[in-house]
Amino acid sequence: MGVVLRGWTTLVEGGPRGPRLVLHRSVVSRATALVALALVAALLSYTGLEALADPLDRDARVSFALCAVFLGTPVALWVINMFRRRTVLSERGIEMRRLVWTARRPWPAARSGLDISGRVISGQHGNEIERYRLALVDGMPGDLIRLPGCVFDGTFRWNSEKSRDKANAALRGVWAFAARRGWIVSDPAAYSEDPRLVEARARAAGAGGAGGAVGTAGTIRPGGTIGASRLAGAGTAGRPLVYRAPAWRRMWEYLCDAGLFLLCLGTSFTAIAVGFLLDSDGKGENIFYAALVLAVALAALGYCAVKLFPFLRRTVVDREGIHVGRTTHPWPGSRSGLYVAGDRVVLVHPDGYAIPLPGTGGVWGGFVRREMRATAQCEEIWCWGVANGVARDGGAYVPLRWQDGQREREIHERRAGTAPDPR
Repeated sequence: MGVVLRGWTTLVEGGPRGPRLVLHRSVVSRATALVALALVAALLSYTGLEALADPLDRDARVSFALCAVFLGTPVALWVINMFRRRTVLSERGIEMRRLVWTARRPWPAARSGLDISGRVISGQHGNEIERYRLALVDGMPGDLIRLPGCVFDGTFRWNSEKSRDKANAALRGVWAFAARRGWIVSDPAAYSEDPRLVEARARAAGAGGAGGAVGTAGTIRPGGTIGASRLAGAGTAGRPLVYRAPAWRRMWEYLCDAGLFLLCLGTSFTAIAVGFLLDSDGKGENIFYAALVLAVALAALGYCAVKLFPFLRRTVVDREGIHVGRTTHPWPGSRSGLYVAGDRVVLVHPDGYAIPLPGTGGVWGGFVRREMRATAQCEEIWCWGVANGVARDGGAYVPLRWQDGQREREIHERRAGTAPDPR
């Protein structure tokens, strides 16, 4: 391994899973977490002994309870999270181990499939806090999945100007390491049809052809196969298709960034305002303070709601076109105008732009099941358009302007069995 990978990576050569590179927090970060845990444990021991020494001392018991709930529990979860969260890179793909669940993704075909996710808090004299993480691009530029355990930060000008350079160097080092190991396959011709995606397409096409449309997306069964949720009769052939799966991952990332703080702030200030009102006894001063605190609470909760609202967008498919938010896109000129990037359906604009369709792909299940569901939804949308006379395969293939995105598109087309005939 290169110098840039030392200190926060561990190379595991043996084992039944083969060679793998584990990305985790740095030794300094983990040591700091253990020191903080030791200090909190000492404080809890001291307050606990005081409470045990005099069982009638109510203040001692309250102090111990407050320390355990508001200090001990958060620090313990933070330390567990520090050691649990990691990313495992191998020939099988990218495995992201978080505090509760583990997600797996395949390797991107191009270097642009990995990026840097940054958070910068600016002060009066410049950037005071900078934190950068390695991230996986989820089909579209700017839609990033942070890789657990890959954090480079600088605080209050201490090492802050170097944190981004370190993150970029680490990103180049990880990609070079994976390329040397042969984990990355960039040539679309090296991929073959995936039976699961082909089956998902076939079932969705059969359901759409039987009744003209499928009311909802295909249902992924526990065994990994996909089946039609229900057939639409002749009377519902023109019924629009609506996809409204929330972007829970992006919502959770925002909550971890600032949303949980805003929610706690709004809830706490609401409780304080209620306390003022209950204790007002008709006093105008208490009512004024209650209104002031309640205004702050509503501002915090409202700002959080505004930030979360874009993650609840939906896609509506009808005779007029494909509606994404307030924008209506025309039907593609051929079946190749719909494909899957990551675990979402993407519409190809006639000018060569990729338009992700929010709400597609679903929420539950691993990446493979969501990709199968999105592949079925591609076929479902096209079959609905054909059945309602608004879609016709003219055979025109519009390549994407984004070359790396076009490569990922060709890979999915080969895996799903929708690649155009080269003749």
